[in-house]
Amino acid sequence: MVHGRPTAAASPALSAAQHRLWLAARVEPDSFEFTVPWAARVHGALDTGALAAAWTAVVRRHAELRLRVTEHAGEPGRAEWPVERLAARVRVIDRKDVDEELRLAASRVFDLAEEPLAELEILRIGPLEHLVLLTAHHIVTDGRSVHLITTGLFRAYEGRTDLGSAPSYVDYAAWEATSSRPAADKLEARIEELRVPIADRPLGLGEPRPVEGKRGAVVRVPLDAGLWAAVRGAASDLRTTPQVIGMAALGLTLRRYTDTRDIVLGGTMDTRTAAYADTVGMFINPTPVRLRVEDDQTAADYLGSAHRALLRAFLFRHLPFEELVRGLGSAPASGRSPVFQVLFNYVAGPSHLTAAGLDITEVDFPVEVSKYDMTMWLRGLGDTAELAAVYRAEQYTEARIEQFTTHLRAVLTSLVTDPTGRLDDIAMLAAAEVERLVALGDGGEVADADALVADLITSVAATHPDRAAVVHAEEIVDYRELDGWSAVIAQRLRGQGVGAGSTVGVLTDRSPAMVAAALGVLRAGAAYVPLDPAHPDERLAATLADAAASCVLVTEATASVATGLPTVRADKERGAPAEPLDLPAPDRSDAAYVIYTSGTTGEPKGVVVEHGQLAASTAARRAVYPGAPVFLHVSPLAFDSSMAGLWGTLTAGGTVVVADGDDVRDPERLLALVRRHQVTDLLCVPTLYALVLSRAGDGTALRSLRRAIVAGEALPEALPREHFAVAPNAALVNEYGPTETTVWASYRRYTEPGPIDIGGPVPGTRLSVVDSRGALSPHGAIGELRIGGAGVSRGYLGRDADTARAFVTDRRTGERVYRTGDRVRWSDAGTLEFLGRADQQVKIRGHRVELGAVETALGGLDGVRAAAVLPDAAGARLVGFVVADPAFDTAAAQRRLAERFPDPMAPRTLHVLAEFPCTPNGKVDRAALGDLIDAAPAPTPTSVAAPAAAAVTDDASQVAAAWSKILGKTDLPVDANFFDVGGHSLLVPALQVAIQAETGTNVSIVDLFTATTIAAQIELVRAAAVPADDTATQVAAAWSKILGKTDLPVDANFFDVGGHSLLVPALQVALENETGTSVSIVDLFTATTVTAQTELVRAAAAPAAAPEETDDRRARMAARSRRSAGAAR
Repeated sequence: MVHGRPTAAASPALSAAQHRLWLAARVEPDSFEFTVPWAARVHGALDTGALAAAWTAVVRRHAELRLRVTEHAGEPGRAEWPVERLAARVRVIDRKDVDEELRLAASRVFDLAEEPLAELEILRIGPLEHLVLLTAHHIVTDGRSVHLITTGLFRAYEGRTDLGSAPSYVDYAAWEATSSRPAADKLEARIEELRVPIADRPLGLGEPRPVEGKRGAVVRVPLDAGLWAAVRGAASDLRTTPQVIGMAALGLTLRRYTDTRDIVLGGTMDTRTAAYADTVGMFINPTPVRLRVEDDQTAADYLGSAHRALLRAFLFRHLPFEELVRGLGSAPASGRSPVFQVLFNYVAGPSHLTAAGLDITEVDFPVEVSKYDMTMWLRGLGDTAELAAVYRAEQYTEARIEQFTTHLRAVLTSLVTDPTGRLDDIAMLAAAEVERLVALGDGGEVADADALVADLITSVAATHPDRAAVVHAEEIVDYRELDGWSAVIAQRLRGQGVGAGSTVGVLTDRSPAMVAAALGVLRAGAAYVPLDPAHPDERLAATLADAAASCVLVTEATASVATGLPTVRADKERGAPAEPLDLPAPDRSDAAYVIYTSGTTGEPKGVVVEHGQLAASTAARRAVYPGAPVFLHVSPLAFDSSMAGLWGTLTAGGTVVVADGDDVRDPERLLALVRRHQVTDLLCVPTLYALVLSRAGDGTALRSLRRAIVAGEALPEALPREHFAVAPNAALVNEYGPTETTVWASYRRYTEPGPIDIGGPVPGTRLSVVDSRGALSPHGAIGELRIGGAGVSRGYLGRDADTARAFVTDRRTGERVYRTGDRVRWSDAGTLEFLGRADQQVKIRGHRVELGAVETALGGLDGVRAAAVLPDAAGARLVGFVVADPAFDTAAAQRRLAERFPDPMAPRTLHVLAEFPCTPNGKVDRAALGDLIDAAPAPTPTSVAAPAAAAVTDDASQVAAAWSKILGKTDLPVDANFFDVGGHSLLVPALQVAIQAETGTNVSIVDLFTATTIAAQIELVRAAAVPADDTATQVAAAWSKILGKTDLPVDANFFDVGGHSLLVPALQVALENETGTSVSIVDLFTATTVTAQTELVRAAAAPAAAPEETDDRRARMAARSRRSAGAAR
C-alpha cells in the first residue's frame, strides 16, 4: 500500500443523502455550499501534540471521516483514506489573520475523490491562545456529527474515554436502501398531500426572482429572556416544543408576506435510529412540512396543527428527497430547490465543551453561501435566544430580511403571549410601519377640486375667447366658438327633456364636434356615453340600451349607424345662435359620463363617473402638469384616457389637437402632427409610442415635446431608454389607473432612464397594498392595490352585485375603496412596482405561473423592445412574443429564462414579430397573439435515429409547400411577395415553422420579414443548411442506453421521458462513450433535449486548455475559494 493513498476495498453504495451531495458536487465542482466548518478559541496551556493525537483517535473511531468517493461509469462508490492522511496540522498565525482563516475555512472547496473530506488544524495565536479549526464536507458529517466529533476530541484529549469503533455508517446506508422506504400507498398519499401547495407556492418571500446566485449573508435578531421564557412556557403548556412554535411563527409570517394559506417549509430531519446515535456521517434529509394557516384559528389551535404537521413530516423522514421530487414531477431548476425555498432549523442551545485547564469558546463563521432563498435559525442561547436569517444576498437586501425577521419576532411574541387570540388579530406591523405605508400612499389634497369641468371651460372662454381650443386638420375652433357650440347642443338636449340623471350617447368621428358634443352633455347636466364608431352596430345598440340613453349625438360620418334612438347632429349645431343659458348647475354627485369597459370578464360594464369625481381627477392633472399644454389627442373618446387629455387640457386653457383615424394608424403622420402644431404633451399606450419613437429618427419632430405620457398597459423596460435617446429634453410619464377611479391613480415621472414602476399617488388619491384579508401588506410584500380618494367612481351602472364586490370598505379606515385586482408592491425607493393582474395567474401543467413576472423577465432581456407571454390552449406551455432588435438570439433568450425560472414558467417557444397587433385603443391585442398560437402548426418531431438536419434536395418545392400550408394557395410564382398574396406579420412565425418542417432547416424569423419571396427564402434555406453528421444518432444512442427507450423525438425533454437528476452522471458517461467527447454535467441540466445535447457535443469537441496548477496547498485552497465565491455571486 502506498502511504497516504486510499485502500483498495469494496465500494458499497453511498446513502441517498450522500448520493445527493455527490451529484451536487458534480454539477458545481467549485461550490462550497456543503462545506461544514467548526472552530473554537482555546485559552490556556493547550498541548497541541496531545490534541493532534486525540484527533487521530477520533478519525480512527469514525470511519466515515476517512471516506473517499470514487466513481465508475457515472456512478459513485466508496474507498477509504488511511488514518495517517488525516493527521492534524499545527500552524502559527497572527491574531490579525483569524478572520481570514475563518473565511477561508467557510469557503473551502473539497474534491471528493482527491483529498480527505475532514481535516483539523490547530492554529497557535499565542502561548496561551489557539484556534482549533475543523473543516469537513457535508457528505461525511452533519450537525450531530460535529457535536460527536468535538466532544469526542476533547474527551480523548483528557484521556477520559477509550474511543473504540462506532457503529458503521456503511451498515446504515445498506439498511436505508433496503428497509427504510414507506409503503407505496403511503408514499403516494404523501406526494398528493404536497402536490397542490407546492404547485401553487410563491417563490421565496413571494416576489419574482430577479437574479440567481447563492452568495449568502445573515441577519440576527435577539429574543430577550422574557420572550424566550414565554416561548418555552407556551411549549410546556401546549405540550409542544420551541421548534414547533418557531416553525409555526415562520409559517404565519410567510402567510402574511406571500398571501397564501398553504405554506410549505423545509425542515432538516435527522434519520438516525437509536442504533446509530453515536455514528458520525450524513444523516440529514431535507423534508417538506406543510402548514395550513387559517386566519380564524386561535393561536393555540394553530400551534396544535403545526405540531401535527411536523410529526407527519417526521414519519417520512427516511423518504429520500430525490424520490419525493420525482414523485412530485418537479423538474430541476437552476439555483433553487424544487420543493421549498425557505428552510427552518432549530438548535436548542450551545454545546458546552470542557477540558481541564482550558477555556473553550465556539466561534461563529462568516456566512459565504445560502443554500436556499432563506434559512431561518431559531437558536437557544441559554436564558435568551436569537433568530438568525441566512439569505441570498443577490435576491434580498439586508433591510428586507431585517424587516422580515423583526416581523417574525412580533408574530412569535403574539403566538406565545395570547394563545386564545385569533391569528387574524395578530398585528405584525408596528405603528411606525403603518404610518409609513399610509404616508407612501397618500397623495394629499388637491386644489380647485370643487370647480366643475364645464364651469372652468366657460371661464377660460370668458378670459381667452380667441385662444385655440380644438384643432383638427385645417379646422381651428377657439374657446368662444367651443363655448357657443356646446351651449347650443346643451339647449337642444334640454329641449328634449335631457337633464340630471339622463344619459346621452356620443357617437362621432374624431373631430371638433366630438369635443363640443361631450361638453354640451356636461353643460346640460346629463351624463355622456362615449361610443366607438368602429364597434359593431349590435354592440353599440346594446351599450345604449344598457345605459338607458335618451338620444345619441352624431355627426355626418356616423349618422347612418343604426342605434334605434333619436339622434342629434352635433356638427350641424356649429355656428347656430345660442340663447342665454339658464341651466341648473349639476350637483357634484350627478353622473358626468358612463364609460363601458370589458375589464377582465369580456362583458361590457358601464362605469358611472360623477361630476365631482371628474372635477377632482382633472384638478389633479392641472397640479401634476401645470401650464396650458398643446395636447395631441390620440385615444378614441370611448377610451377613458381621452377624458384626461380633453378635460385636463381645456380646463387649463390649452389646445387639443385631434388626430384622426388615419393619423393614429401611421406613426409618421403622428410625428407630422407633433411637428406641425408644436405639440407639448401627448398620451397614448406604450405600444403605440414605441412605434412613434422607432420612426422619429434624430428626434427633430419631437423637439417641442415637454411630456410624453404613456398609459393603458405595462411600460416595457426598454421604452425609457428609447425615449431619452430620441427626446432627451422631454419627460416620460408612466400613468396608471383603472376606469373605476376616474382615469388615473398614480404616476411616475422619468427625466432619465430608470427602474420601471407606476410611481406614487396622484393628488387627492390614497393607495394601499393589502393582502386577501384587506390588511396592509408589509413594505416590499406583494399585495392587491386598492384605491381611495376623490376619484373613486360611483360604480357599475345597474350592477349592484358587481359594484359591491369591487368597491369595498377599507378594513383600517372605513373608507370606500376600489379593488383593482392588480398585484403590486412598494419598492425600496417608495414607489409602486406593478407585477401584473391577479387574473394573470395561470396554471401550466398544474403549476401556478405569474404571467407578469415572466413578461417582465422577457422584456428585460437585451434587445427586447416589447414582450408578451400567453399560455397555450391546453395549459401545457408558455409561449413568448417579442418585438426585438435584429440581432436578438431566441435560443440564448430561452436558455436565460430556463436558468431563471422553473420549467413551467420558462416559455417553450419564442416568436419574434415586427410589431405587436394592437386593439383600436392601441393596446397589445392578446387575442390576436392567441390566434397565432392556435394557427402555428406544431413541428413534426424528427426521429432521433435520423440525421439532425435533412438534406435540402428540392428547395423550391419545399418552400412552396410551406407557403401552401400557411396560405392555402398553390402554384404561386417564386417571385410573389408573401405579404401581397394573403400573408401578414402574424403568419410569419407559422411560416418559419412550416419551412423547418418541410426542409429540416431553421431560418431566422427576422430574415423572413425581409426575404419575402419564395426565391429569396430558398436562398435563406440554402444558407442555413449545414451538412449532417452522425452526432445526433450517437446522442440518441446514449439516451437509449440510459432510458431503455428508442425513437424519442429530438425535442423531447430528458426529464419528461423518464430521466431524473440521478441519471444525469450516467448519461454524461454514456455520451462520452458514444461520441468520444466529454460534456459538462452542469450543461446537461439545462440542455435537456437530443438537439441541445448534440450542439453541446459539437461545441465541446475542440480541445480544452489544461488548468493551471500549483503545489502550494493553501494558495490553491484560497484560489478555489475565490472562484467559488465568484460563482456564488
